[in-house]
Amino acid sequence: MNLLAIVGSPRKGKATDTLVDKTIEGAKSNIIVTSGIIPPLLRKLCDEATPLIKQTAKDSLNAKTVDTMYAGDIEHRGVDYYLDRAFNLGWKLV
Repeated sequence: MNLLAIVGSPRKGKATDTLVDKTIEGAKSNIIVTSGIIPPLLRKLCDEATPLIKQTAKDSLNAKTVDTMYAGDIEHRGVDYYLDRAFNLGWKLV
């Protein structure tokens, strides 16, 4: 069983900095950005969220982002359309 403990906010020179870095050393993340009604053709309107989430994972969790995925128009396509890609994305973390 893997356990992730996040204590405080990592700040350079603070006591929690060392604790957080040791706790989640080598952490990895995947980002899945979803949209209810925006079709993939208009994904550029939503793409600004991905770099922000990627930087937040790096700064807050000391995690390297392995891959990202955009799941658009879930309202019409449904979640099942993206399940295989999301599953493969999960395998990249292992």
